[in-house]
Amino acid sequence: MITLKRASAGSGKTYSLTKMYLKLLLGIKENGKWRLRRNRGKHREILDVHSHLLAITFTNKATAEMRNRFILGLSRLANPKDKKTPYLSDFEEELHASASEIRAVARETLYQILNHYSDFQVSTIDSFFQQILRSFAYEVELPDNYDVELDTTLVIAAALDALFATAINNPHSEEAFWTQKYMSMLQKNGQKWNLSQHSGKSYSDLLDYLEMIEKEKFKNELKALEEYFASQKDLRGLEAAVKNQGDILLTENAEAAKQTAEEFLRLATEKGIDKQIYSHLRKRIDAVLATPANELPDVTLTPYKTLINKKGLEKLSSADELLKFKELDETLLQQCLAWTNINNYVACMTNAVPVLALIHLLLGYIQNYTVSNNIVQLADTNTILQKINQGSDVPFIYEKIGTVLESYMIDEFQDTSLLQWVNMKPLIDESKSNENMIIGDAKQSIYRFRNADSTLITSKVPQLYSGRDLEITGDTAGNNINYRSAPAIVQFNNAMFRYLASHYADNKTAVADIEATYKGLEQIPHCEDLQGYVEINQEETSEMTYIGPLIVELIGRGYYQKDIAVLVRSHTDGTKAIRAITEYNRNALNEDADFTPIEVISDESLIIKNGHSIQTIVTMLQAIKSEGSRTESPEGYSKLVNDFIDSIHRLSVGNPQATTAELINMYFAGSTAAQDAGSILAGDTSLTLGAMVERIIATFVPEEERRLEARYISAFQDVVSNFCETHQADVASFLNYWEDKQYKLAIASPQDANAVQILTIHKSKGLERRCIILPAMNGRTTIKGGPGEMVWFHPGADFAHIMPKLVPAKINSADDFAGTPWETPVNDIESEQCLDALNLAYVAFTRAKDELYVYISAKPADKGIGKAITEIKSAEDLKLPGLIMADEGEFDEFEEGGEAGDDDDIEAKLLFSFGARPDRDYVLKRNEKENSDKPKEEEMVLESYRVNINLPEIKYAPEEESPFSGDNEAETNKRLDKITREALKSLVSGNNPDDSISRFLLRAEVRGFISANERQRLQKAMLSELHSNRYAAAWFGPDNKVLEPHSLYDRAKVYTADLMVVDPSNKAAVIDIATDSDDINHEIRVRGYASRLQKTDRYAHIEGYVWHPASGSVNEVWH
Repeated sequence: MITLKRASAGSGKTYSLTKMYLKLLLGIKENGKWRLRRNRGKHREILDVHSHLLAITFTNKATAEMRNRFILGLSRLANPKDKKTPYLSDFEEELHASASEIRAVARETLYQILNHYSDFQVSTIDSFFQQILRSFAYEVELPDNYDVELDTTLVIAAALDALFATAINNPHSEEAFWTQKYMSMLQKNGQKWNLSQHSGKSYSDLLDYLEMIEKEKFKNELKALEEYFASQKDLRGLEAAVKNQGDILLTENAEAAKQTAEEFLRLATEKGIDKQIYSHLRKRIDAVLATPANELPDVTLTPYKTLINKKGLEKLSSADELLKFKELDETLLQQCLAWTNINNYVACMTNAVPVLALIHLLLGYIQNYTVSNNIVQLADTNTILQKINQGSDVPFIYEKIGTVLESYMIDEFQDTSLLQWVNMKPLIDESKSNENMIIGDAKQSIYRFRNADSTLITSKVPQLYSGRDLEITGDTAGNNINYRSAPAIVQFNNAMFRYLASHYADNKTAVADIEATYKGLEQIPHCEDLQGYVEINQEETSEMTYIGPLIVELIGRGYYQKDIAVLVRSHTDGTKAIRAITEYNRNALNEDADFTPIEVISDESLIIKNGHSIQTIVTMLQAIKSEGSRTESPEGYSKLVNDFIDSIHRLSVGNPQATTAELINMYFAGSTAAQDAGSILAGDTSLTLGAMVERIIATFVPEEERRLEARYISAFQDVVSNFCETHQADVASFLNYWEDKQYKLAIASPQDANAVQILTIHKSKGLERRCIILPAMNGRTTIKGGPGEMVWFHPGADFAHIMPKLVPAKINSADDFAGTPWETPVNDIESEQCLDALNLAYVAFTRAKDELYVYISAKPADKGIGKAITEIKSAEDLKLPGLIMADEGEFDEFEEGGEAGDDDDIEAKLLFSFGARPDRDYVLKRNEKENSDKPKEEEMVLESYRVNINLPEIKYAPEEESPFSGDNEAETNKRLDKITREALKSLVSGNNPDDSISRFLLRAEVRGFISANERQRLQKAMLSELHSNRYAAAWFGPDNKVLEPHSLYDRAKVYTADLMVVDPSNKAAVIDIATDSDDINHEIRVRGYASRLQKTDRYAHIEGYVWHPASGSVNEVWH
């Protein structure tokens, strides 16, 4: 049984999910009836029940909250002193047990969970999929120690930089050809074309195109696209083929328009009125006749009311003759529109050619990057799992992950992508005989850009399951109760979104069904002791000066600052809101020294780069990077860096007022030694990156600044540390990373600080505050006027024989493609845009508990949500009795805050309001009650950033000398034997063996494990062995799979080997690599592993070998 709960905002979905989870923990269903689990004698039914229940959500924060709720709910059930335990009375009735019996089972269950916490199956959907993927690493030919890369943009940018490097180094390469073509396309379109600067618009636009490979639509067609490119013998000829086909389409349409224009003139001449045609129409006709097909006529694309002057009309014998001219003019107008739109369509197809070619090339560079760095992109997990699901049955999946999952609970289901659902569905189908819950709200689906598919909850899942397999709840009258908001807010939102859904009902399509999404919208308010208040205003300017006075008024009525949140559409609006509050604070303090400033918490206010100390650190790193060129003696690097930093420090003593940038300029201007600074940091480093940053902090950041900006400095060092774990840890690489990420990296916002929170609507999911302020409300519902939509489209019948199944395009307006093969898919995208805007407004409007203040943008987008709200002229429009329009009656005046109510200050006009503001006495009494119920928590404050002056350094030796030159011969041999063995173990499928050996040894040298001479010697010996040894040559042949063997377990013993080779006939060779200095009994290892592997019956035949690469001998020990 699957319960699909469509939980509107504030309807207690977390409560419902927690109740279901606890019921499954404590109860068991037999023959259609629930009973309490037994915990005595042979009936130990609660020992590991929590390991068989999986609760899934979509963020780490939500996962932590869910775990806490489950544990808290269970502990309250287990506590006999808790008289207000939620769920207890329900469970007494549903599980047919007494309170004491339920508490006893709850105590034992809690004990089991806390003592086996690692089996507590509550995770994000990505974490769960990673758990499965790691279990199948062997089957999908992944190393079992791979790292997960969350940042897709970083991977694409690194691969793109490698592609550009190839283009620069090899001007005749495909990379150079298509990069030049893309730049030429930008030039032709009048855009900036310099791709060398990461911060430039040209580079970021190209990244936007390339990031389209993360769309599920692309991933689903990736195989077909790869086959298309493999079949193209001359990809460079694609551009000419597209141009030729485009010319055919344009010529056909242009000729039709020219024929219409000629027919109009012929008929006018025949009637003797060719001189009486109005000039505007004559200009259109002449332009059509004179313009080549591959250009656009310079004409007005709007209908004309008058075509022929009065003298000409007198020459016409009947109204039918005039009607004929009007019909020809209308036809000509439509043909001119089609001419323009077909030109747009052809231009998109032409522009797609270099982008497609770069994507094709980039995929190879991404593959190289992921293999070289031993990573799997999180975004690729779903695609890989789809292949696993297609080739494995569910019991085998459970066997691999080590547990059988009996019930599933999926939260925030509206954020699920179709591919995620495809991967989850087989598991849920296997457990349909048990209880499962899917919970979500299509009205809160605001992550379409992350592949979220809201139709899963509105139509696809209900169509897949029916009858006894599915129960739908939550969206019918009577069971859609809002526990969050005051009655006035609930009633207002019911009316407002009923009005908006009806207003945009024409946008209903299969992909964005507004009617289906907003079905069951009406909620019943649960709160009875407070009316609540809603106010809709429109900005006079875009400066948001009304925010400060409004916050002061709310505080004056008893609200804490932490009770107030400002929700914005974009980071730009967030910055503007912070600026408005900061300016208000400054003006208020100038007028009243005792004024208590408004405190603000937001990602924008906590961006790491905004710390002055961070600017100092980054300036120093940039100076160190630009100062150095590569040196041939890396052993001197550490001294050079320290000398450089010490020189700047000495200059700072004599110039205490100078900034870091000024000190660096003094250094370069006055120091000749600086010109010979060698390898300050162009590539290889001697100081670790973290140690260098620590040295800069200790030297250049004053102690007082370290105290004031401890949180910024600590967060920056976390960024450095995380970067070093997964990337090349040199200054140049870090600064490139910092340039891309500096505007996004922020200090985690403290949750309970007494400050006004400013955040984007997208981040407000799950948030609730007493008072919500929503400034600059716009709600653009069309593609036109926005940043454009990056989409994958089928090329259409005219180009299907030339282009692949999908082509990338940037759409700036739906009107641009009317009458083309893309008209319907573009309209679908616009419908999705409209639903996105409506859902975003719904999320924002439903966060408030007591009071909601909305400020419509001064210039709302045409057809947007804000525009639709300004068109409400009466209570009847909303069908909401009690709605007070601005020109009706009197409004509540601000009770506190004085000048805050002055219209000259707030620069916004009131449109209408609903409900009544809570008075100060009510707010204060409720605060007192809530504070008495809350346990006090001690606040931890980071008072200073302590620096460590004992800096670790990477020890360098001259290139010809090993870092271990002090070792004796036995130690040296043991170290080189270990390197040899590990290098040969790295020879897995998918890489050229020679390249793998060379790359591994180069990495070992860079990390200081071997010297350059040792690397060359080992590389020569190993490559010789690979090619001369007949066994090795056969093992690493192109048709075989070379795998890293998984450990096998038998009676608590672990069996493993170094390599395993599987040939096309499914014969396996188990190989152990023996060196002179190891003391491993390789024959026993191989025999043990091969014998256990044989029991699995997975391979047609198994052989076992011990390979001695130093001597070139191979011993067969199992056959």
